Amino acid sequence: MQRALTTMLVFSFFAVLPFVHAVAETPVRDHEIEPEDYFGIGTIIACAVSPDGKYIAYTEMRWGEAKEKRTTDLWVVESSTHIRRRLTFDRVGARSPTWSPDGKHIYFTGRFTRPGDEKPPYDRSTQVWRVSPEGGEPFPVTRVKDGVNAFNLSKDGRTLLYIKSEEHTDDEWKDLQSKYKDLEYGHGVTDFSQVWSLDLESWWDKKLVDEKRAIREMALSPDGRRLAMITTPDDTLLTNEGWSRLDVYDMDTGEIAQLTSREWRKDHPSPFGWLGELAWSDDSDALAFTIGFDGYPSELHVAEWIGDEVSVLKL
Repeated sequence: MQRALTTMLVFSFFAVLPFVHAVAETPVRDHEIEPEDYFGIGTIIACAVSPDGKYIAYTEMRWGEAKEKRTTDLWVVESSTHIRRRLTFDRVGARSPTWSPDGKHIYFTGRFTRPGDEKPPYDRSTQVWRVSPEGGEPFPVTRVKDGVNAFNLSKDGRTLLYIKSEEHTDDEWKDLQSKYKDLEYGHGVTDFSQVWSLDLESWWDKKLVDEKRAIREMALSPDGRRLAMITTPDDTLLTNEGWSRLDVYDMDTGEIAQLTSREWRKDHPSPFGWLGELAWSDDSDALAFTIGFDGYPSELHVAEWIGDEVSVLKL
């Protein structure tokens, strides 16, 4: 356990180390702050360091012109020179920058359009794209109807896992929904999550997980053997609080282990904890996650595997 945790902490330190050198000097205030200044702020949403440490990919949120809302685009900055390069320009809502193992591509989610093309991936649905850090036109990795919710790239760069939603209708609502498809239903219709695997060599995809639950977050272990998932009974926000749980999918057997049962919550300061922030150790034998509470400090827990046995400990 100590070795696994030390590895995780050391990795976290060196992952942020390049930012220490990249931080610019504090700007000098040359005028009184006005409300309009808020609309000129660029906010870093997410970042990822290249495998060789030479570049940092990040998504930056800015306001658009006139009444346009805020959105994000993808940038890359060279660690040593601080030279920045913008990689997307079309207010694509870029998210989740992820480097390929060889550092030749940056994977991200975004929404693109193309004149005269209304099919995925150019229908402004959220898809996974990849682009060279040198720039160029992003390449669509997924072409999923209605888009994807999240993705993970395997450590060897050969497999992409993605989450998509599948609409499920309760039996008592099926006849009504089939007759009035354009109505929005407040009850009886739920978007459940599925996990799909896309082979980036053969471009064949395969459904892995379809448990009639909503998947809020997932993380593939470095060795590719286990997929950790934070899941809830449905896609409503409230179910995160107290109904979220940690499930781990075995990539070899297809079995799912539930690591945080209702019994696991009995000694918590509140029964309504919210799970999140999955992080694997480099050896894939330890999985850290947080649980947050309203009115109480958040806690850090670790699930550790010794052979086929797993235990969950609070740190």
